[in-house]
Amino acid sequence: MFGAGWLQNQTKQQIANLQAEGYQVSYNEMKVSGWPYRFALTMQGVTVIAPPDQQNLQIYTPVLRVHAMAWKLSHLIVEIPQDSRIRDAQDQNWLYSAQRSRASLVFRQGRIFRLSTELANPVLSNQNRDAIFTAERIEMHLRPGSELDSRNVFAFATMPVWPDMPLQDISELRLQAEVFSWASLAASKNLAIWRNAAGHLQIEEAVLASMDASATVSGDLSIDQNGFLNGTTKVQFVQPGRLFDKLDKTRLRQDNQKLLDGIMVLTGGVKQVSLSFKLKKGGVYAGPFRLARMSPIVPSAR
Repeated sequence: MFGAGWLQNQTKQQIANLQAEGYQVSYNEMKVSGWPYRFALTMQGVTVIAPPDQQNLQIYTPVLRVHAMAWKLSHLIVEIPQDSRIRDAQDQNWLYSAQRSRASLVFRQGRIFRLSTELANPVLSNQNRDAIFTAERIEMHLRPGSELDSRNVFAFATMPVWPDMPLQDISELRLQAEVFSWASLAASKNLAIWRNAAGHLQIEEAVLASMDASATVSGDLSIDQNGFLNGTTKVQFVQPGRLFDKLDKTRLRQDNQKLLDGIMVLTGGVKQVSLSFKLKKGGVYAGPFRLARMSPIVPSAR
């Protein structure tokens, strides 16, 4: 019975942590079953309402389950076995469904130490039940980084589809990176605060693939005091012409269109090429030449 009580208390503590961050969490019933070896906590009628800075997004799921083994209570598996409803502050409604939605959480000293999420065949539909996002599979993994205050992030999505996607036939999106000054970002979820804490992102690879064509980005990025991305990146293109042929440029911002035009000139007629770019003072540079202006991603600190 100790394990069942621990699981229930741990779940209530995580709910309290969310409430301390401004979330509203309610449920109709919470019960634990399955002892003595495997515990299953089931919550019925769960509603989560995000704080105002997240548009008071409301999520409702009929059932949420938390599983734990008696010999490893610090490792929890959370699953959402039924469809969920989502509503925003303007009363727009969506329906989320998936073949499998689950997360793996490992705790140390009462806090999440490792996190993994897995979505199999997720579908997000509007109130008319028209699909507005689908994918074959989505995964995200968060692990301790090379420093005490850093985290390794690995995420991918296969066969993602949404109506306004600028590139048709995306076969995979993938990111492997390390986030430094993680504590400030996790606590505030504010890029300006993260910047002021010397936060930066080290990208091992960020991949956009469309069948046999791809672009792979690596580099180290930060945010300067004027709110612009700053750093050096390397981009490896395979069959860049095929990628650009599938792009709908009308769905890109003007500054992105100019950047794309410059890259198309640099990669014209080649099957594979590696290019280096410098991001500084609100511009994207290839050598001494500025290819395009950038928009700031956070307000200026000055």
